[in-house]
This record gives sequence, structure tokens and C-alpha cells, in this order.
Amino acid sequence: MKYIINLILFFCVFQGNAQQKVICDSITKNPISFVAVTCPEQNIGFYNFENGYFQINKSITTYSFEHFSYKPKANLTINNLDTIFLSPKTTTIDEVFVSKRDKFISLKSLKYDNYFKSFPVTCISELVTFIQNKKNLSYFIDKISIPLNNSKFPNMEKINLKNYCRINIYKKNNLILEKIYESDVKIFNYTQKDKVSIDIKEENIVLDEKGIFIGLELIVLNPEIEKSRISPFLTSMESSNYFAKTYVKKSFDKKINDLYELNKATEHTLGNKHKNKNLNLALELELSY
Repeated sequence: MKYIINLILFFCVFQGNAQQKVICDSITKNPISFVAVTCPEQNIGFYNFENGYFQINKSITTYSFEHFSYKPKANLTINNLDTIFLSPKTTTIDEVFVSKRDKFISLKSLKYDNYFKSFPVTCISELVTFIQNKKNLSYFIDKISIPLNNSKFPNMEKINLKNYCRINIYKKNNLILEKIYESDVKIFNYTQKDKVSIDIKEENIVLDEKGIFIGLELIVLNPEIEKSRISPFLTSMESSNYFAKTYVKKSFDKKINDLYELNKATEHTLGNKHKNKNLNLALELELSY
């Protein structure tokens, strides 16, 4: 909550103390959208707009910039810069052993929980589910879908906000969450039931006994951040194919120890009758091997 209040106050200062900057590719000079802009001094962060632009508080001089496809820049003083250039990451292609995938498994989402059907993800945060294969086989993940519930607010007809989200995939790297995949940003309508889906067959991402984290992230670009949210459906049923545990994560946190168990976050509303439930994202997965 303190983080949200700080971010709202940060946006409020734009009214009379703002500068506009743009983030571009160092080679093509084209704008880059949805770059994570963090302020070490304030311990807050946000994303830039689709056109590459963002606003800063002139009283804060140092910012850091990070994008999955570009080399990060940390603690950069940008007062006298109109444009921030990021360099594309150089990717090395590891030797790939291609196996014939002739067996396919389609895992529909488990039944939604009757009592706690969905969970509101708000203000640059993410719901991440750790899944770990119960079988001795290693599966390739071909497709991931996350069904979304609709959200209702008072005076909903007066609110006209674009809402953005994406699916991220992480693996454990010691005590750090290492991002291994980031989907394109999806636009969704939070007044209607929807589904976020990604086809990642070409990414060769494996689900095995080590496990991976699948995250649904809300990306907020509008100062009216307190009105933005996404509500993925939850299930309390156990899959026969994988073990699952879900956590709440701030978008810019990378330490595993900073994750907060969803079950603890919902304890005060579940009551004694439901407190032992293991709530997780109601994932739909298509696997092959």
C-alpha cells in the first residue's frame, strides 16, 4: 500500500514539475515502448508510453532503465538529456537438440474457486505461479492461457482507461528470479471477461522437476493508477500434472525472498473454513514431448 501511495504522489507532481523524455533504440533510433523506469531515490518505478515518451519529476535526477530486449542502464543522470538510448542485447544461440514432438497434452483450467473466484492485480504488480512437473518427463510448453474475470467500479461508465498486461516466465537463479520470456503487451477490457494467451512453441521452454514461474503482470501507464486492475481467475484444485504455488510480486522486484504468498494475502478474507486453500492461477496449458 505504501508503494502505491508513493507512486500516486509521484504522478501528482507532474502537474507543475514535469519534464518529458523519450527512450529510443541506439541503432534504429526508433522509440521503445514499455521500458521499466525506476527511481532509486524514491524506490518506485513505472513504464513509459507506447510512443516511447515518459514524464519525470524535475527534482529527481537519477533514473534506471530496463527492457527485456535491451541492455539496462542504471543510475543515469538525465536532467540534460531529451533522449535516452538503449542498446539491443546481443544474443548467443546455444546448441539446440531438436526432439520430435509427437505427443501433446492439453490441460484445461481447473474449476474456479467458488469462494475466492479471482484476485485483483493492481498498480504495477504481478501474480506469479510457480509450477513444478510431477511426472518424470520433461514437457515443452507450447501455449499458455490465463482467463480473466471482469471488474466493476462505481461510475464505471465515466472511466476510460486503456489497460495493459503481459505474461512473463521466470526461472530460479539462486535467490533471483531470472526472466527467460516476456510476451508482447496485451490490451484488455477489464469490464468484460477475457483471456490472455501466448503461443511460445518456438521458445523451447521446458517444464520439468525444477519448475518455472508464470506471471501475469499489470502495466500501468495512466496517472489514474488506482483505477487500473486485472482479475485473473483462481482455482483451489490440485493438478495431477504439476505442483503449484502462487505469489504476489511487485513488477520491479527480482528477489525470490520478496515474493508474498497469495494464500497469506487472502487469509483475512477467507475465514477459518477456507484458510487452508491453496489458491493459484487457473492456468490453461498446452504441452508437448
